[in-house]
Order: sequence, then structure tokens, then C-alpha cells
Amino acid sequence: EFECPMPFPELSTGRVLTMAFIAGVTVDKLCGSHVAQGVRNDVADRIIRVKFEELFTWRFMNSDPHFGNFLFNTTTRKLGLLDFGCAKTFTDAQRRNLARLVLALAGSVALAMAVLSNTPSQPSSIANATSLAEPTPASMIIG
Repeated sequence: EFECPMPFPELSTGRVLTMAFIAGVTVDKLCGSHVAQGVRNDVADRIIRVKFEELFTWRFMNSDPHFGNFLFNTTTRKLGLLDFGCAKTFTDAQRRNLARLVLALAGSVALAMAVLSNTPSQPSSIANATSLAEPTPASMIIG
């Protein structure tokens, strides 16, 4: 389902990571009617799942998830994950806070709309919408 290029430590330094080539097209090339909707949905689902897996299971995340860092191999149907040069380790407290944010956005249309429509001139819209969201017990997020 996923593929990561193998590193070549002997060709790498503290500033340069040399990795094997993996075939595929960047996921932005999958946009449009030339690619079946089911394929696009599958790739999007995998990206979302791997980002959540990184954050909540591995506690380590590639923090540069732009379209160029995901390659879809149309032959193998694998999703290539690239460029872990910009990665972050998360504490339990950070993970809990991010989980609360995700759950609040998923469960509260008012909060999601406030976050999406917030501008510097309307900082109170998030505060007002946040007060409507119920807190999620940490035990529901992290066992």
C-alpha cells in the first residue's frame, strides 16, 4: 500500500539524505477527470490515514506534506512517501491537543466554519465557536 525509498547512508551526510529512486507521479497529477474518482478517493484516503498513523501511533510525522512528497505508482498502486528531512516528534500533550482539534472540527460545523473563515479582523469567531465544542476526555484519545 505504501513505499518509502531506501536510504544510502554511505552517500549521505548530516545535511544531505541520499535515497533510492521510486517510480510514480506526484498526487497533484491525479486531479481531473482523466483519473477515475475511485483512484483519487483511494489516494486521498491513504494520505489521511498515513498522516494520522504518523501522528497518533508513531508519534513522528513528516511535517512537509505537500503534493510533491507523495508519489502514486500507477502500476503497483503504491503510494510513495518522500522527504522526511522535515519531520517532528510529538509529545503526548501535543497529540492530545491535536486530537481534540480534529475531533472538534469533525463534530462541530460551527467550529470548522469559524476556523476556515477566520480572518485577523475576526479573532473572536474561533473563541465563540470553540466554546460550543465539548471537551474530549484524554482517555478517549490516548489509551
